[in-house]
Amino acid sequence: MRLLLILLLLLPQAAFAQIKVVASIKPLTLIIKEIGGDRIILEQLIPDQASHHDYPLKMSDHRRLHQADLVVWIGSDLESFLTRPLSNLSKEKILSLTDLSDIEWPEDNEDSHDHHHNRDPHLWLNPQNVIAIVKCLTKKMSALDQKNAAEFQNNAHKFIASLEILDQKTEKELLPLHNQGFAVYHHGYSHYVEHYGLKQLGYLTLTPERKTGAKNLSQLLNLLKKEGKCIFAEPFVDDSQVLAIANKHQLRVGYLDLMGIKSDNYQQLMQSITDSFLTCLSDGRR
Repeated sequence: MRLLLILLLLLPQAAFAQIKVVASIKPLTLIIKEIGGDRIILEQLIPDQASHHDYPLKMSDHRRLHQADLVVWIGSDLESFLTRPLSNLSKEKILSLTDLSDIEWPEDNEDSHDHHHNRDPHLWLNPQNVIAIVKCLTKKMSALDQKNAAEFQNNAHKFIASLEILDQKTEKELLPLHNQGFAVYHHGYSHYVEHYGLKQLGYLTLTPERKTGAKNLSQLLNLLKKEGKCIFAEPFVDDSQVLAIANKHQLRVGYLDLMGIKSDNYQQLMQSITDSFLTCLSDGRR
């Protein structure tokens, strides 16, 4: 026993060190946790209820980025404030998910209300995208920590299997609702809506930080009068405009938590969104 302790003390500290992974937002934290479990040190950069569009980084945040073995973010379409800080880091330690070739991008059939309108970056709302992300993450993390590579790969295999089951279940549940028109608070649900064939009539604003344009609002209200059944707000965001529109046009109100603020895992995040659609768009009571 004494000899074993001496040998352990002589081994390099790096042999026992866990890799440090920094995720920009909670949905990515939930995904990475499924792969790494307790074998990694996982930190989330942006607090749950903070804006992922213009979060002011603190000195401690900059230190976390520099000390990380891997930084995972969506890309400049979402966390634009991170573009400059990440440019100071080695490219090998950064994973930009919008750059992955296997990501499915929605066509977005709505009329663009902004000529500088970017593609919807909320790509985790399509489980097929998450499967592509998991495969890439597992490869990266396995290369960084070869001693735990087999466990990462096993965790990823189980997670992907659960995602495929969830995807099939969700598709079946939402099938009867394909012709039910609705509006969302901001332009963040295209990946979910297109993947599951739902009838989104429009959105109130491009991002939560921007006010609704008068022309956009007028067009949306006309559509809601003709085809609308429900309008969705978001938790921790002022819902007074949504409630006023719902009251005026006799629409149901639902809430969509696309950031998973109230969720403990990715499956819970997706099931919460699905349940909100089922409740608000079905003929049953809210």
